[in-house]
Amino acid sequence: MVNPGALGQSRWLVRLRCRPGSVAAIADALAERDDVNWVALSAAGCEITCATQSRTREQREDLLGQRLPRTAAVIDINAFAMLRQFLPGRAHYWSALQGTLSPKEEEALGSGGPPFTESPVVTREPLRLTPEDEKMLGALAADGRASLVDLARAADLTPGRVSRRLDALLQHRGVHIDVEIAAAALG
Repeated sequence: MVNPGALGQSRWLVRLRCRPGSVAAIADALAERDDVNWVALSAAGCEITCATQSRTREQREDLLGQRLPRTAAVIDINAFAMLRQFLPGRAHYWSALQGTLSPKEEEALGSGGPPFTESPVVTREPLRLTPEDEKMLGALAADGRASLVDLARAADLTPGRVSRRLDALLQHRGVHIDVEIAAAALG
């Protein structure tokens, strides 16, 4: 996932109060957007909560300042800029996953340090993604298991350059790996 804070943009939590009967359609439309991380329904089906991470100010203003306020079924909007964020550290922290990975795999993920580390929400020196970065990250977003060869083909680069660029983006927190696990799969 691209970290908008590393690009100089902020993340927002948004709560929408909607007219009864309209929540599912609005939630579905929000879930289809690339700049919405997740969507949850609450308050007996009259509220939607979502997190946005727009890549540009224009994209954020379009959603929060234009589209949602003009939606007739939206009664009220509360948007909150995220002030602090904690990114995952040790990937094997969940006790339910203990024993799933070999010691060598756990070591590769980083076995020391805290499970989460605080990271600036918006960096002082924003990164600039190149068109090749965008293509590579688009391919990775579509298939999180894409090989370096596949990513290189998508970005018209060599696998070595893709590997170095991806490492640099991860190291500078321009992107981070986000894994969603179905809790039911863990028992």
